[in-house]
Amino acid sequence: MANLNKSCFTYKRRPVEMIFYQKFNDVNQAIYFEKKIKKWSGQKKLALAKGDFDLLQLLAKCRNESLRQ
Repeated sequence: MANLNKSCFTYKRRPVEMIFYQKFNDVNQAIYFEKKIKKWSGQKKLALAKGDFDLLQLLAKCRNESLRQ
């Protein structure tokens, strides 16, 4: 039966809800994007999921400024 694999990461974190997905024409682009957003903060990921691109840009700017210091 589906969704009953106790060794899965999300098994103990149920219920889960998909809040974002993106379609890609190329699997390599999808892999690149996934690796990129895995490094993002939770705030930045939520801004992406909500489509709040102004906040997303602000959060990216803040991170870039902290890296310069």
